[in-house]
Amino acid sequence: MPYMEKYRKVTRKGQRILRHWLGHLFPPLPQPDLFPSQVILHFSHHKCLTGYYNMIMGQLGEEFNFPMQHFGSNVRRFETAVINARKKGEFSLNNTSDFDLTHFPEFRGSHFIRDPRDLIVSGYHYHLSTLEPWCITQDYPWDETTRHPYFTSYVEADLQKFPKNVSYQDYLKTLDPERGILLELIWRQFGFTAMLSWKPNPYIIEFKYETIVGNEVESFRKIFEHYEFHPKLVKRGLTLVDAFSLKNIVKGENRHARKGTSGQWKSEFTPRVTEAFKNLNGNLLIHLEYEKDNHW
Repeated sequence: MPYMEKYRKVTRKGQRILRHWLGHLFPPLPQPDLFPSQVILHFSHHKCLTGYYNMIMGQLGEEFNFPMQHFGSNVRRFETAVINARKKGEFSLNNTSDFDLTHFPEFRGSHFIRDPRDLIVSGYHYHLSTLEPWCITQDYPWDETTRHPYFTSYVEADLQKFPKNVSYQDYLKTLDPERGILLELIWRQFGFTAMLSWKPNPYIIEFKYETIVGNEVESFRKIFEHYEFHPKLVKRGLTLVDAFSLKNIVKGENRHARKGTSGQWKSEFTPRVTEAFKNLNGNLLIHLEYEKDNHW
């Protein structure tokens, strides 16, 4: 690693640590002034700006001394943390709608969705190289995936070749792109079910990925206004929104982001993938208002 690049990385890390402790020792705002509600909740789906949102809120949390916690898809840990929150904070959850908001303290929230077809394609490419532990562990739990009827029909018909004692990533790499995307389609079903069963709530603002990307600052301005953030929090937050935006991230070293453009599925969905998606997910795209009918 060149000396100056290593120096910049060490410097950035030091700056983050300094901001964290300054925010802890000398918070720019007293806790009661941050926002009126007790907690901020965010709901999204894997490869739907989760990393982007968490970078923004995590940095704000460090600087303004409030906790920001992301729970993946672990709804029980999420619920426990929210219900037991003793100070104002932000909590985020992915890929599920299986929770009861009536037990939560006063909150404001947001919910992001993305075209499910692009979620599949984006996830496929990401899972080929990610270092997320669940994706590279050799004891990945394959039973639920291989029991799905579409696994035999579209991914692997030979029972002797079913994946065992292999990571999700390593098995994905053995498949051609069509079968790999079909595997992602099966893997995504839990999240797609959550999309279908999501219930709108007046305290939760709804956004589509396609609306946010390319219009990040104005989109997050609306989100922060919905949260009723203090003006200082809004100002700093919007600076971070621009700094961490996709146009800047893809220029840097972040492995989590690709181009992020909408409609990538059009060049990667084969007729077989399209058939499987329509058969398996029925009116999902109509329900989410991405299509008017199933004749796409």
